[in-house]
Amino acid sequence: MRAIGILFWTANASLVAAGAGFAWTRLSAGRDRQTRVPSSALPVSVVSFAPRETSPWNSLADSESRRGWITFALPDELTVVGVSVARAFAVRNDAPALGKGVDLTATQVRGQVDAKPWLRQPDVPSEVFLAYGLIVRDRGGREQYRQGWARIDVTALRIHGVKVEAPIRGSVELEVKTQEGQAVPGALIVVDPTEVSQSGLASQFLLTAADGTAVLTGLERESQYRATLANGIGPDKRSDTTIVAGNGERQVLRTPLSGRWDFVEHHLHFATSGSSSRVTELTSIDPGSLGAWVVERWIPPGRGLDAPLWGMFPSTTTCRPTPVRVAFSKREAVDLDDFRDRADLAFSLYDQRVQVVHGPKCSTEPPSSR
Repeated sequence: MRAIGILFWTANASLVAAGAGFAWTRLSAGRDRQTRVPSSALPVSVVSFAPRETSPWNSLADSESRRGWITFALPDELTVVGVSVARAFAVRNDAPALGKGVDLTATQVRGQVDAKPWLRQPDVPSEVFLAYGLIVRDRGGREQYRQGWARIDVTALRIHGVKVEAPIRGSVELEVKTQEGQAVPGALIVVDPTEVSQSGLASQFLLTAADGTAVLTGLERESQYRATLANGIGPDKRSDTTIVAGNGERQVLRTPLSGRWDFVEHHLHFATSGSSSRVTELTSIDPGSLGAWVVERWIPPGRGLDAPLWGMFPSTTTCRPTPVRVAFSKREAVDLDDFRDRADLAFSLYDQRVQVVHGPKCSTEPPSSR
């Protein structure tokens, strides 16, 4: 499988310039640690990359409370749920210096980015390219991802704060299916401009919804993008890649995973809105159970205080409990009586505990034939 290195930040992430030493986390769960390439050896290969379409921005009102904040302008019927990507790159030769960037997702609050911690760092450039990715929701509850680039005057950001317009431009609908054509919710798709060969530098991260699809808007209409099912699905780590156009049609990414599967959506409640996490352990307590996996171990930032975590199991007509022990990065493990039942897991703000705040009984209804 093609190993994809991507930028991984938790709520405690330090806002530091990264250069060639970006802090990358391998998405390939279960891959032998000895086969991993050290992050310092990851190549950075860019071929004349510069955004062809940038988003306009305006200074905010001259209010002390808005200084250093980055907000986003959308139509009234849309709401920013979270910021999945916010990376500032120094300007070099009218293009973003992808080897000199800083991640700002950890300091988001209610769909806005507080850039003041970064602005207090030394050697902040006077002008930056901002790569942004938003999760937006319409009045009907439907969600989409929206991305773009903006070239921002850092002085205006310091004094007034800035509001970036986030137009639709081109869009594409991506769908993830198994070998038999079953839709897969909770799958991670990484989208990169084809000019950038190293994933993670200018990536957008999408999670498929309950119907197995994710809509990405704000693409440059004359550009091409590489969409990758980066970490496979559950127990199958094989990936798939397809090329999509900025104004492309629906595209399907397929996993070689076979058989029929049941899925359940668990919910994580983070202590801070810019958090991300990773499932480090999922162990079945009952040796006789059919097995349980998470669709994707990495939970990317951008969902605000809440994030979905999809579990998957071989399809069955019975309702035999599947007790598991689950642990997240830098958190204590917690036991769940039945991983087939939706659970709400709350991360403590003050220590490493994870509390199960809700867990309904197993449904006796037949599994979905989706």
